[in-house]
Amino acid sequence: MEGIIKQLIQKQEVVDVDTYNGDDTLVGILVTQSGDFVLLQRVAEEGLYDGGTIIELSNVFRVRAETNALKNQMQVLADQKLPSMPRIDFACWRGILQSLKESDNVVSIHCENVDSSMCWVGQVAAIIDDVVELRSFGTYDYPEIHRTYLNIDDITRIDLDRRYELGIYTFVMEALGEKKAR
Repeated sequence: MEGIIKQLIQKQEVVDVDTYNGDDTLVGILVTQSGDFVLLQRVAEEGLYDGGTIIELSNVFRVRAETNALKNQMQVLADQKLPSMPRIDFACWRGILQSLKESDNVVSIHCENVDSSMCWVGQVAAIIDDVVELRSFGTYDYPEIHRTYLNIDDITRIDLDRRYELGIYTFVMEALGEKKAR
């Protein structure tokens, strides 16, 4: 799959990706493959760029390209500039998390082997041994800021700066009268 992904990165076209342990089909443009990881610039159904997703290359079991729907999304994106992504150290999940901590991105961390329906939204606060400390944001129903600790070895996917997560972040910060860090 690595060779195909590298070809698709060169083409810069909209694809959809399925992983072994995720329930979601990930739609976007493959922008980077480095070591064991792939960065996908996500695309929403309405043809807008929507943050990024980092997954392990070995977790990808299917990539689909050139469907009519994907071609249509590419046409809608033609007038938009591909947003920049933060500089990320793709050596391992720990390096990725450290990069995201330094860039202050709003992330959604998925541990799909544990529970594919759950994710944790926040900002990376610290990396302590084999654990990531997340400055987590509550929900629209329960706006709060708290700490969540996740085992780094359980991470299967990290979404960054997606519209949904940024919406939660903005809502929680405003509801609590906090100053946004970004």
